[in-house]
Amino acid sequence: MLLLRGRKLRASCVSRTNRLCEFTDSDQVEATIKNLMTREDGPFVARLPRAAGARESRYAHCFPG
Repeated sequence: MLLLRGRKLRASCVSRTNRLCEFTDSDQVEATIKNLMTREDGPFVARLPRAAGARESRYAHCFPG
């Protein structure tokens, strides 16, 4: 989803991925994101610095383009 839709908040991943994967809550999304960030053949996802005035950080894929 990050590859197709760009930078996303953790909560938006819950609501926008229901056709691809069923996440029950944002904690499950956080666990999946951490897994993608720490894989030995990765990382595939990066946490971006929190923008001024934002409550949480956004995530983006680590693939070129």
